[in-house]
Amino acid sequence: MVLRGGDTEYTGDGSAVMGHPAESVACLVRILADFGTGIAAGDLVLAGSWSGAVDLLPDQEVHAAFGALGSVSLST
Repeated sequence: MVLRGGDTEYTGDGSAVMGHPAESVACLVRILADFGTGIAAGDLVLAGSWSGAVDLLPDQEVHAAFGALGSVSLST
């Protein structure tokens, strides 16, 4: 969930990323294989976004909660 100034801006879950986040990683692996390369151990792979980008406007706070993983807040 992403809040801006206390109001809900976005909600989402993993199914927003090609049906499941693992599907976007599998798609990446297939595309890289076509180019004769792949993902190596230790590579950082971002599976996609569960929500859109949120502009951080002057004098606002944006808070994002990721369930058991925790949360983050940004303000200007």
